[in-house]
Amino acid sequence: MEIRNFEYLLCVGKNVLNNTCDYIQKLFFSKEMCLYQHICDDKTDKGLEIVIDDAVLVCVFENDRCKKTILYFSKPDDIIDCICYCDENYEHNKRKNLCFGIFSNMFCVVLRITIK
Repeated sequence: MEIRNFEYLLCVGKNVLNNTCDYIQKLFFSKEMCLYQHICDDKTDKGLEIVIDDAVLVCVFENDRCKKTILYFSKPDDIIDCICYCDENYEHNKRKNLCFGIFSNMFCVVLRITIK
């Protein structure tokens, strides 16, 4: 995946925050997407998955507003390349993180490693 594409995906993930599900669906009308609801006890969670290039953007909703976005990459190398891209282009403090990740006020890319 090209470096420019990481910036685009990160911007898309940030720009859909606080928008409604309907608005986001209209924004990506030409993309493949999946809208789902998870119902457990009295709680209902809603999510939207949108295929963008070789990645999937997941929007998590609260009160019909996107409150969290997650990027899933289809290729393991893209995960590493994205983390390296963020490491080189955004300020962060690795020492404060309990797992390897890149954090800023705009987004979060996290890679959790479990050693058995």
